[in-house]
Amino acid sequence: MPSFDGAPFIRRALSSLFAQQLTDWELVVVDDGSSDRTEEIVRPLLADPRCSVVRWTHNRGLGAALNAGLERSRAPLVAYLPSDDVLDPQHLASLRDLLEEDESAVLAFSGVRHDHGHSHSRGEVAVVGLQLVQVLHRQTPDRWVERAELVTDDLGRMLWSALRDRGRFVGSGRVTCEWTDHPLQRHKLIRESLGGGVNVYRRRFRVSEPLRFHSSEGNLLDEADLYRRFRDRPATTPAEDGLKILLVGELAYNPERVLALEERGHRLFGLWTPDGVGFNSVGPVPFGHVEEVPLAGWEEAVRRIRPDVIYALLNWQAISFAHHVLTRNPGVPFVWHVKESPQAALERGFWPQLVDLHLHSDAQVFTSPELRAWYETVLPDSTESELSLVLDGDLPESDWFAGVPGARLSELDGEVHTVCVGRPFGIFPDLLAELAAHRVHTHFHGPTWGDCGRPGSPRHDVWRRDMSICTPPSGSRTG
Repeated sequence: MPSFDGAPFIRRALSSLFAQQLTDWELVVVDDGSSDRTEEIVRPLLADPRCSVVRWTHNRGLGAALNAGLERSRAPLVAYLPSDDVLDPQHLASLRDLLEEDESAVLAFSGVRHDHGHSHSRGEVAVVGLQLVQVLHRQTPDRWVERAELVTDDLGRMLWSALRDRGRFVGSGRVTCEWTDHPLQRHKLIRESLGGGVNVYRRRFRVSEPLRFHSSEGNLLDEADLYRRFRDRPATTPAEDGLKILLVGELAYNPERVLALEERGHRLFGLWTPDGVGFNSVGPVPFGHVEEVPLAGWEEAVRRIRPDVIYALLNWQAISFAHHVLTRNPGVPFVWHVKESPQAALERGFWPQLVDLHLHSDAQVFTSPELRAWYETVLPDSTESELSLVLDGDLPESDWFAGVPGARLSELDGEVHTVCVGRPFGIFPDLLAELAAHRVHTHFHGPTWGDCGRPGSPRHDVWRRDMSICTPPSGSRTG
């Protein structure tokens, strides 16, 4: 039983285990750095000789927790009961019987209830595959992939694929367990389309080191490799006129751009919003050179640091927290840098806070002249200060461009190429068709899933069907 802050669920999971028709089992609870009442709830279990507990002070990740359980267990068959899931009374016995009947099988799995019990699958759950709670397998030398190797929601990559090489998987066809649906499920914290991502995962599990991160629907992000040259270089010697800058909010994409400040002899401190989502970067930052400020007791920490300026930024996810800091600002000059369109704040109910940030900050930074002009139309005289400027909020560090550029695509085929970087807001098939008719090739770079909808949704299917109309005449290439 791997568990991290599972106190709200764990009693129910344990009760379902103690109610099993098969009573010849052993339980290894791995408390993976919980900070809630998990230890208190689990402690009475130790009176039962079938139960043992491994408790860690810091979270090490699912793979490490499961491997600790495998190393501690003595039984020839291994089942899994995450602390938020539930077993029906016949579950263990029915899966044991399958493996006893078929010596060539290495793993048995049941059907499972999911989506608040409204749905069920008699085998693998569509899109997400076999879940831990469904499985009983023979003890083998194979071990789970751990966080230092890879973070992924794909349990096949973590272990199931290795087991498939050793024998057959057999299903009972009976629904005998429940995979509980709630916002903090691990796969939701990892998958981008479900509101997860590397920074959501990092915050939830309090990870301070760089990650190799690959969700089942995204691309591999190797932070250790990507940011090594920044992280491993010595800290810049503070300049005589260097400032102490308190970064507040989140850093969105290309987060290492703030190092341009550190490289000029300023000291950086990070006070991050608890509401960072997806790939919008929050601390601890994987490129280093930013001192983390804890959320708990941040006001006292700020008084201790005595920053020269507060630099609050960047997307709509940071608005509420930046406003919170603004209202408690102990008199430090406050710069507000907003990247997101104001409509994103309007539709999410943050408009009053956004107005406050613009009217009561000491300086404002806009990502384009057009954005500054928009604010001037709705908040007259709010952008005329000499401390109002334009700076693209997604510009990367300049040394990313230190290499020799490759040849332009137009030099290879003589045609026009353009790229949509990021999410394709407002770029619909009819526009792409018009560009294609003029032999303009449109390439996409970024999380296009974010606006095309999930697979199977009407919007996603429209995109997938209509993208074919973007092919220029004569079979020319398109991005």
